[in-house]
Amino acid sequence: MAVDNIILFEDGRVAPFFPLLYPRAVFELKVGMMSALERTHVFFPDAKYNLMTRETLKPLLSQRYPKYFINNPNVGLKALVLNGRALLSEALVSVLQAPSDDQIVIVHDQEWVAGQLQGETLIQFLKVANETTYDAEALFEFIRKRPEIRIVDHPTLCFKSLGEMIKRNGEVINSDFTLMNKGGLILGELSRLVEMTNEARIHVGKRTHIGPFVHIDASKGAVYIGEDVVIKANVVIEGPVFIDDHVIIQPAFVRGNSSIGHHCRVGGEIEGTIMLPYSNKYHAGFVGHSYLGEWVNLGAMTTTSDLKNTYGTIQLQMGRSRIDTQQQFLGSFIGDHVKTGIGTLLSTGSVVGFGAMLATGGLVSSWTPSFSWLTSNKFERYDLNKFLETTARVWLRRGRTLLPHDRAFLEALYRQTEAEFT
Repeated sequence: MAVDNIILFEDGRVAPFFPLLYPRAVFELKVGMMSALERTHVFFPDAKYNLMTRETLKPLLSQRYPKYFINNPNVGLKALVLNGRALLSEALVSVLQAPSDDQIVIVHDQEWVAGQLQGETLIQFLKVANETTYDAEALFEFIRKRPEIRIVDHPTLCFKSLGEMIKRNGEVINSDFTLMNKGGLILGELSRLVEMTNEARIHVGKRTHIGPFVHIDASKGAVYIGEDVVIKANVVIEGPVFIDDHVIIQPAFVRGNSSIGHHCRVGGEIEGTIMLPYSNKYHAGFVGHSYLGEWVNLGAMTTTSDLKNTYGTIQLQMGRSRIDTQQQFLGSFIGDHVKTGIGTLLSTGSVVGFGAMLATGGLVSSWTPSFSWLTSNKFERYDLNKFLETTARVWLRRGRTLLPHDRAFLEALYRQTEAEFT
């Protein structure tokens, strides 16, 4: 399908994705091997992109995507309008292959998934969407009143929470691996003592080095290892697993359903976990069924619990609210720039806000506000200047500079999250 114009939007149902959404839109969250935005690029690499998100993120996204329209969509062309929480697939794209003069909207399970709109219909849709912050009910009401729109119910996964992303991560890795069609390509340097099981479902990228006594087991799911990865001796990797470029893995047990972002450093045991780029879990300790933001550093023996002793469903503490996730396995949601001290223990369903410093070992509260500094089980507000100094220092270690627009965003977010502390 030839698509010239894509509008990827963040709707009003994104609260369950915090604290990971403070510095990014929902369509930038990784699940499987890529984010919704990256997955859209796989299907439509030559289209013009229009990203619709919270106004507070516009400066950041304008820096990340200088060639895209941000909160200023192009309405002069027919547009493929996509919900940023939806999992784009070949099956969904085939349904969207409508005749050029047809307007279609895909829905499923009370979710507005995707549509092809044009002309006055597109203009009026965006007017309603902006006035209601892409409220789902308002979008449904709009399409019901427009006879020119054909509504189709098509089974489509539209993520409702971070917990659901974690739960479905393995199957998405497998589907992304099939989509990328790179199975069986072993392009890196492997020690002769590396063992591979089901090589047809394994990919190893260029300039990647894998040391001796490493077992890559794809018998239960695909294993994708990117370029310039270093996997040292005595590592076991059980698919489905995605390991992005420039990752370093120390002696470790990387268990199934895990995605590790570029420039991460991993050791110890990890299972069913998504790690965004530039984060470290380099030492012994277990992290399971968790979602970690960027620039996270977990001290030695930091461990997450992901199963209650009662084997019951896990509740999340989000500020003053408790949410029953209906999931039996769930670890922690850890926001960007979080750092933990040695021996930190996180109970099932823990939420650690953006920029928190857990500077004490032992069991910590299941809810940590953003920009907290925890010592002796007492939360204090992290001094902003100290946080910025530390961030600049950490970034320099990875060749990054804290630029004025980064600093302005962090200062604004510091003020925005102050209510979490009350």
